[in-house]
Amino acid sequence: MQSSTDSYRQITRAVRAASLAGATATLMLASAASDAAASEDTTGAELQEVVVTGSHLRRTDTETPSPVQVITAEEIHESGYTSTQQVLNDLTANGQGTLSQSFSGAFASGAAGVALRGLNVGATLVLVDGHRTAPYPIGDDGYRSFVDVANLPFDAIERVEVLKDGASAVYGSDAIAGVVNIILKKSYQGAQITADGGISSHGDGSQAHLSGIWGLGDLDADGRNFYLSAEYRRQNAISFLDRGGEFEQRDYSSTGGINDTYGAQNPLRGTTPSRSATGYVVDPATGQPVGFMPGCNAALFAANKCTYQDTWDQIQPATDNVNVVARFTQKFANDWTGVVEGGYFDSQSEQINGPDRAIAYQGIAVGPGFGPIVLPAVPNLTIPNTNPSYPAGTGIPVGLLHYTFLNIGPTETLTDAKSYRAVIDVDGKLLGWDLDFSTGYTKVGLAEDGLNYISNTNMQAAYATGDPHIGFA
Repeated sequence: MQSSTDSYRQITRAVRAASLAGATATLMLASAASDAAASEDTTGAELQEVVVTGSHLRRTDTETPSPVQVITAEEIHESGYTSTQQVLNDLTANGQGTLSQSFSGAFASGAAGVALRGLNVGATLVLVDGHRTAPYPIGDDGYRSFVDVANLPFDAIERVEVLKDGASAVYGSDAIAGVVNIILKKSYQGAQITADGGISSHGDGSQAHLSGIWGLGDLDADGRNFYLSAEYRRQNAISFLDRGGEFEQRDYSSTGGINDTYGAQNPLRGTTPSRSATGYVVDPATGQPVGFMPGCNAALFAANKCTYQDTWDQIQPATDNVNVVARFTQKFANDWTGVVEGGYFDSQSEQINGPDRAIAYQGIAVGPGFGPIVLPAVPNLTIPNTNPSYPAGTGIPVGLLHYTFLNIGPTETLTDAKSYRAVIDVDGKLLGWDLDFSTGYTKVGLAEDGLNYISNTNMQAAYATGDPHIGFA
């Protein structure tokens, strides 16, 4: 009989931000590098005024003290990428500490984060149109707050601006490594539908992307514009088994390395590896195997023949994204402009790992509003000699169980993160001052399901009943 444990937790974090009314500047970055050359005008023409992310002060780009990288919408689409996560993941400044959806063992499962200049994701600030957005409900490593870049719009982007310098003096400690500012389209006229897809040369990891945008109104002629952008993206999984070769290779004993095949003995795993496809019992007093369940024996175990191959781990998980952005812009007299913008973003991920094991562990609980809490230790599973599956001839009444629940199947973590965003922004000039008034609401709700995970406590109680089918193939 197979058994599985489903765990579900609903985590929601909301951030409501009311703006300050005062003399602040709209958060925009320097123009592209091509514009920088144009600003070096020796003919006496007036230099254009821009806003540099991280300074709050309007200035020409020749005065910019910090390095800024600008990626335009044309460059993004020419790259072949279909998500904001892919664009940011390949930034040269995005290095050690980066969090990817492919990291299935992460605390913040299903999310992706940017880590500029080799620092962690908690030190890089991600903005949308210069405004903060709610962080992912689960912190990186359980405590580092970050914005999930897998849950950001893509087709509505006008450009991405990256400040590769610390801006903590302006924004706080979450901008020590730098700032990534996702700038959305200011206006759009007409309609466009785009569909694209692809598949790897190995015949796996297929992707499908469908998007559309519609807008009306000329800001200059009509003084107003409204547009609606929507997109759907599906990315299928790539597993180690699909690629084979070095992805599945774990035995390097022929070249002087170790045999790290699951279930094998080696200097790292010791003489009693916790993984075992057939199961065996260890004497708690000596720490040595004393009995084997059907499929293995002492001779095969000593020769590392009681092993199994990893057919579950992934190079790329299956993901789905739905992004919707709506924006209305109205021009007023004296260069004043008002903007109402809203967005809904849904990111789903299915991450698969190998089957659970009968192993002791120390749990940690994390959640919004409180830091990591160390839970009571869970001991190794034990099996009594009264259980029909208990191997004969061990000489002990109770043994430690070493077993991998291949019969139950791989563990799965299913995440569904929904983001909501609404912003009202009014800006203009008064008596030579640049004024920007804004207010907004942003929220991220996360649902996470864990499938085929084993509860040591429940399994221990089941073994005590003597049922010969519980947990074993």
